[in-house]
Amino acid sequence: MPCKSVTRMEELQQALFYDCGGPVKNVNYIDVFQDDHEGNQGKFVEAMRDQYLEESIEYSNELVEALESMASNTNSSSANGSGSSKRVSMVLSSDGLNLNQLREAFLSVDPSKSLGEVDELIARGCGIDVDEIETLDDSFEVDVKVFVKKLKTGILTRSGLRDEA
Repeated sequence: MPCKSVTRMEELQQALFYDCGGPVKNVNYIDVFQDDHEGNQGKFVEAMRDQYLEESIEYSNELVEALESMASNTNSSSANGSGSSKRVSMVLSSDGLNLNQLREAFLSVDPSKSLGEVDELIARGCGIDVDEIETLDDSFEVDVKVFVKKLKTGILTRSGLRDEA
């Protein structure tokens, strides 16, 4: 599991050991994923589900923070600028990012994510088809708050191990 930290892998291992009655050479995964007679799942499945949710929320929060940071840095450096730009939102806001800034924000959080995956997420956040991404002109901007709201309509998962530096 390329996105799991050592600590989380150890948690899963311990849960699996518990469900199997200790370390075993071969794991019967049918039994591990089977519900008991009351519909309860084992510690391994529970730990996997908990970690999946935690990791998705952590990643989502990191993305939002990177996007908002990029927007505030952009706005503070271009506060004196003027001009019109094509927005995906009708909301008037100075918190707009262009395509390259969106890509940079995503890759700063998840450098292992492919450009295709990044563009799929950007398309979701903009509410457009992924094929339209490359047709956007230099004046394109999307409001960060609207972008984040649309982005969160789907599952967000990290492509590589989190940089703990």
